[in-house]
Amino acid sequence: MALINCPECNNHVSDQALSCPHCGYLLKGEENVTPLDTESITIERTSKKLKGQLAISKTLFWGGAILGFIAAINSSPSGTADETGLTWILGISLFGAAWYFVTKIRIWWHHD
Repeated sequence: MALINCPECNNHVSDQALSCPHCGYLLKGEENVTPLDTESITIERTSKKLKGQLAISKTLFWGGAILGFIAAINSSPSGTADETGLTWILGISLFGAAWYFVTKIRIWWHHD
């Protein structure tokens, strides 16, 4: 066992040590350590198919909500709105919301 100088703090350290006991500089295994000033890469694991389904479901939900709001504003003063059209619009909006939540659960389920 020999003593070497730490490249960071220049104190004497055993050549068997993994890191310097004075400053914590890694002496062995440096190739496995990522420096703090480098950018980390994030890998998106959500498939394009599920992202597309999220976009469609949001469009259905918000489109139905906006159309429902417009239909409610444009209804006649006597309150006789086209109930069939309004039912379809609200149904589409609810379908979009349900599809959104199911897709979010599928994304959560398929991630490790």
